[in-house]
Amino acid sequence: MIKRNNRSINLQYTGKVKNLPEELQEKINNFWDKATQENPNLYNGEDYVVDEVIDDGNQTTMKISKSNYAHYLYDERVGIEDEMYRSITPWSGVLLLTNDNYWVCGQMNKTTSYPEGFQIPGGGFDKKEINGMHIDLVQNLKRELKEEINLNLDEIEYEFKFIECPTKKRNVYGFLAIGNINMSKNELLNHFEDYKEYLEENNLEIEFDRLVFFKKGNAVNELDSYNNPKRPYLRELLFEADNEIKNFVFDFGNVLFKFDADNLAKEYTDNEEDRLEIRDCIFKSPEWKLLDNGKLTYDEAKKIYKDRVSEHLKSKVDEIMNTWFEKMPINYELCDLIKKLKEYNYHIYALSNTHEVLFDYVKNLDVGNYFDGLLISAIEVMMKPNKEIYERLLEKFDLIPEECLFIDDREKNVLPAKDCGMHGLVYDMDTSNIKDIAAYANL
Repeated sequence: MIKRNNRSINLQYTGKVKNLPEELQEKINNFWDKATQENPNLYNGEDYVVDEVIDDGNQTTMKISKSNYAHYLYDERVGIEDEMYRSITPWSGVLLLTNDNYWVCGQMNKTTSYPEGFQIPGGGFDKKEINGMHIDLVQNLKRELKEEINLNLDEIEYEFKFIECPTKKRNVYGFLAIGNINMSKNELLNHFEDYKEYLEENNLEIEFDRLVFFKKGNAVNELDSYNNPKRPYLRELLFEADNEIKNFVFDFGNVLFKFDADNLAKEYTDNEEDRLEIRDCIFKSPEWKLLDNGKLTYDEAKKIYKDRVSEHLKSKVDEIMNTWFEKMPINYELCDLIKKLKEYNYHIYALSNTHEVLFDYVKNLDVGNYFDGLLISAIEVMMKPNKEIYERLLEKFDLIPEECLFIDDREKNVLPAKDCGMHGLVYDMDTSNIKDIAAYANL
């Protein structure tokens, strides 16, 4: 899994060695003995693991200790359940784009730990990149690029744009750059073949057997046509790099507005029992969902609520239903970003499970002037996460899915957007930074 990144990266070396339980260490040793029998070219050199990640919204700091390659390979191939002892290894890499618009990857040599697999140029850290208590990310990438395809990073325009995050199947933090080289596909291919010939003549290690090129705009389809093993990040990275975001699609609840049933109920009473009754009988009621779905009118809902609540609260039902949307706190920081996105000619849309009254309310807000289109579940009579509503969004506003970023506070709503071809971002209004969204526009 990769995510866009626009924070500075600070890699701190602790100088400590990762201590493992004896039982686990014995399993790693037995695994390594078997692995080297199958591939004698494997080497158990020093490796590094991420012990702690600190993100303050502007800078990502990682504290890194020392381990070895056997630890990493065991965790990658067998897996370590206890998070404390996993080998979460940092690495860097670069996805290069030639001047005739081909993305550059490499096919690993048969003698490596990932035989015939596809990946971008890059790799793990070396002790040469440790300067005191700091690990030099740029020097790491510079060395890897030189060793693998004989290019000088200083002569390339590049930027670290993505971070590969660890999963159960892939135990790494990867710092992924996008770079542009002033060479055509054929020029780079000839350059690499000359370099490979030099390595062979001098009996030096060959990491890439060959370079693999993917045409910009069709990279994912071309990647999928190969049967070779592929690093888990590669398809997502090519998709992200290949498709420029032009449209931002926002959810409303807990993205643009803070929807909290408890706090909304407090707006209408100071009495705790009344607050709970309003919350449960109205804001958390089945009818509230039916209003979202467009299967219940406001007049019908009001009648149901008046029949349900205590006698002294009946008079409040009309007030609540006519004003609840005005009581939700607005995410003004996000409003500022939306305004800025429009200034940079991005298109802004909304896709939200909500009532028709919120649709009218947003249109009359200042931020409503920046939206190019609003799609509301109550009007469409369909809801997220049903795939049909995402398809309806794309159809109604004539959007190309690969050019859209969908932002929602629930992962279950983001996944169908991705299935439709859109980019997706899960946004937590309490913890997420606006920069997570701004990174897609390079702001």
